Amino acid sequence: MIILTLSTFFILYVLHSLFRLHRNLQVARAIGLPILLHPYYEDPFIFALSMSPVGTYIFSNLFPLLDRIFSPADTTPITDRMNFSTTVRRQMVQNRIHEKYGQVLILVGPNGIGLQVADEEAAKELLGIKVPEGTHGQGARFPKNAYHYRALALYGANVISTEGKEWARHRRFTAGPFNERNSSLVWRDSLYQAMGMVEKWQQPPNEPSASAIIQAPEFQRHIRALALHVISASGFGVNLCFTPKQDSSSTKVSEEDSFFLDDAPPPGFRRTYRHALEYAIHHLINLIFVSQFPDWILRRSWGFFEDVYVCREEVRTYLNTLIGNERRKIEQQNSDSAHEVDNRRNNLLSLLVRNEEHHEPQTATETKHEAKSKLQPFNNQEILGNAFLFSLAGHETTAGTLQFALAMLALRPAAQDWLHKQLDSMFVTAANVFGEEFDVEDPATWPYELYSRLKGPLAIMYETLRLFPPAGNIPRWTASNPQTLTYKNKTHHLPAYTDVTLNGFGLHFNESYWGKDVKDFVPSRWDPDNLDSYLYRYENLNPPPNTNANNDPETTASKEPNIL
Repeated sequence: MIILTLSTFFILYVLHSLFRLHRNLQVARAIGLPILLHPYYEDPFIFALSMSPVGTYIFSNLFPLLDRIFSPADTTPITDRMNFSTTVRRQMVQNRIHEKYGQVLILVGPNGIGLQVADEEAAKELLGIKVPEGTHGQGARFPKNAYHYRALALYGANVISTEGKEWARHRRFTAGPFNERNSSLVWRDSLYQAMGMVEKWQQPPNEPSASAIIQAPEFQRHIRALALHVISASGFGVNLCFTPKQDSSSTKVSEEDSFFLDDAPPPGFRRTYRHALEYAIHHLINLIFVSQFPDWILRRSWGFFEDVYVCREEVRTYLNTLIGNERRKIEQQNSDSAHEVDNRRNNLLSLLVRNEEHHEPQTATETKHEAKSKLQPFNNQEILGNAFLFSLAGHETTAGTLQFALAMLALRPAAQDWLHKQLDSMFVTAANVFGEEFDVEDPATWPYELYSRLKGPLAIMYETLRLFPPAGNIPRWTASNPQTLTYKNKTHHLPAYTDVTLNGFGLHFNESYWGKDVKDFVPSRWDPDNLDSYLYRYENLNPPPNTNANNDPETTASKEPNIL
């Protein structure tokens, strides 16, 4: 009886899935773009499986084995199909699926349809950079689908997890710190932390027999610490050092900030501030899954559930401590009215807290009453949510990009030589411009104005982000209104509630844009002085410094490319 019941349910499930697949296929055919069928597209079980160790083994070993046995040479490999339909593994496919089926195609499965865009012109239209005739004044034609970012609202709503008017409110309250004044502070913090990291590398080993060679795991840990220290200082006003035991008694690290040091967890904690954040970031899916259970159950759990729950609460405690410290610091500064304006803290957290308690005006002509009546101030949950988001975005993405960049430089001596020549040339010019106070050997003397001259390091970052984008998929959708999308000079009509994803991996490995060396690490393709570079071939920039009318490097501005 049980077998018969299970068999009946299975047959009904298969029939229902086939019906939905047929219905979605009819919708996709009406759009008129190439179609790639996949039974597991947008399947939550496959998504969760792909992020697990078991799923990694299956995708990396079982599917390639099936390809060798069953897939003819002229067909799309099973591995590529499975990786392409799974968001977290799409990078493995690069542009191979798009080369075979088209740079804009439709994935169709029982759970829905979704466009994958790897074409430059279509991508510009998707992101609102290029607006077709007849669509002006319609607002965002392809808004962000907040559903795909719900995982980032683990501790509260934030600027990524919201859309529409709520997003505009979060965007306004969080945009304040991103200005030139704070950028110069980030520059100083970055130099200070980088010098501390190099100094730590140069310290002799504690044990006489220990190797002085920096091992890869230690290197990764230090890069992550560097990223966390910079975001902690510029975003949260917490000063951390690479030698906490030596600096905790100095003026570098205050008693409040010592709670966040990396040498040992505070009493009652399992993880330090950095370790707790890293665990939460790397196990975000686990945190979301565990958070579906009531706290009274999790407090009495053990093993995996208990460990994830403890980490979630430790991160919450660390962030709430940061918020509480910031409130106290602002109150102390505001208690002295003579210094209220000059000494105002302007990091991200301070502005979030001030918007919560004082309804700060966002423009010079706006009064506090007008600011309060216009936008609802943040509550503590929203401050917490944005604090976690910026910890995640400022820590993991920066650390990952730096790790990839340094690894690629280590593997590419030619890129190292190119960067050395760029820096040597830049430092010669900088020494003449900044005078005797500038010392090439002492980064502490490097002014913020030097940053705009670092064309070589900027090219390294661009090329690293091209090959290893932290967010290779940018999900959008048509929302409640049907939209059109132009591809190869043909207009395609998309139904309401259709997912449209910018596939950065496919776009970044498209030979028609980047050439035959698309898979190679070639920073010179971003060199603004290189007339054959991507910047000059596709962005119509001003001529390089040595060809402008006045022969003045300062009059030649470079422009960021539209597609990264």
